[in-house]
Amino acid sequence: MDDAQVLVDSLTAIFDATTQKCFKHENGKIAHLELKIDDTIVMISDSTEAYEGREFQEVKATFTPTN
Repeated sequence: MDDAQVLVDSLTAIFDATTQKCFKHENGKIAHLELKIDDTIVMISDSTEAYEGREFQEVKATFTPTN
């Protein structure tokens, strides 16, 4: 995806997610990021020339805390 940091910031604000690991390319874009939401790890990266991003209009999710 393009500008993955926007998604990371949104998921952090909405679900109180925490970044577990983050590796960036030399240009500052996210190469690999692991975000923890409750007991789930979500992996996110920015698109590159080799791996183009796909557009999507919205994300729909159901979140049920385990505690």
